[in-house]
Formats: sequence, C-alpha cells, structure tokens
Amino acid sequence: MILDNDRIYALLRQLAVFSPETYEHCVNVSNISVSFARDIGLSNGDVEKLRIAGLLHDIGKLKIPSEILNKPSKLTKEEYEVIKNHPKYGVDLLANNGFLDKDILYLISCHHERIDGLGYPRGLKEESISELAKILIICDCYDAMRSSRNYDEGHDIEYIKKEFLENSDTQFDSRYVKLFLSYLDKELGSKRIQ
Repeated sequence: MILDNDRIYALLRQLAVFSPETYEHCVNVSNISVSFARDIGLSNGDVEKLRIAGLLHDIGKLKIPSEILNKPSKLTKEEYEVIKNHPKYGVDLLANNGFLDKDILYLISCHHERIDGLGYPRGLKEESISELAKILIICDCYDAMRSSRNYDEGHDIEYIKKEFLENSDTQFDSRYVKLFLSYLDKELGSKRIQ
C-alpha cells in the first residue's frame, strides 16, 4: 500500500536521511506492532493498518527543525511545544501527498494520546481512543524507552515493565499493558526482541 504511492515512499527516504534515528524508530514500531497484533489475534486488516501506521507515525518530524529534533539534551518547554505538533504535521503531510486512508491517518494523529486525556494533540481519553491506537501508543513507547537517544540511554526490560505497570489506566490502557507484558515475556524468552 505505501510503496504504491511514490510520494509517500519518497517521504520515508527523506526521513531516513533527515533523521536516521527517527526512521529506525518508525521501522521498529511497525515491526513490534505487527508482531504484537498477530500475537493477540488481530485480523490481517488490523495488522496491516498497524504496520503502516507504525512506519509512518513520526513522518511529521520532517517538519520539526533539526536543531530541536536532534538536540543532545532535554527539550525546553517551548521546544517540546514544537515537537507536539508532529502528529498533526504528519497527517497533513501524508494527506497532501495523496495518502488518504482515514483509519491510518487517525492512528498517526493519536499516537501521543493518553487514557487519562493528558496526551496530545487533542487530549482524547479512554473510549475516544481506538483499540488500534491504544496498541500503537504502547508499541511506540516501548521502542522509545528501550532505544538510546541523544538525551537518554535506553532502559532495560525491568524498568520498561515497571513504567508500563505504573502508568496503566493513566497513560496506557491496562488491558493492553497486560497483553503486551505477556507478549514481551514470550518474545524475550525466544530472543526475538532485545
């Protein structure tokens, strides 16, 4: 589906050059989302939506100034406000380049929402966030926590599990947290996710 649209493929290539770290994160989130979705028995259609949304979820970071995106220290409040625009930028960028799948654009727009309504960009909460978006949110956060970044070392699995449990029913849907932690135990046991 993505590769059928040369303009979207070009945006992904541009992201790989502009921010290799972000591109790698998108690939990781896509792969983790697919694996987790299959593990919990989602339909092939839902798995495909998560695959594409995971790959494109941070495409809006192309519109973030590189000095903010690649800053080697924590962001200021003002810089963080700029970063918070990337879901909207991503939806607009994709739509303006002919990608009009409403389900996937919705997932991209929601990947920083929270169950308690304190996420962005719209402050959605609980049932206002789709089930697939709740999955994408968890997979995105998992890869972000485990990856080393300019300003943060990656965390070990025990830290990540603790974060998910402590933030159940505030940041994350507790039902999907339980399923994801079970999935991680299986995957780590088989050494497919490190």
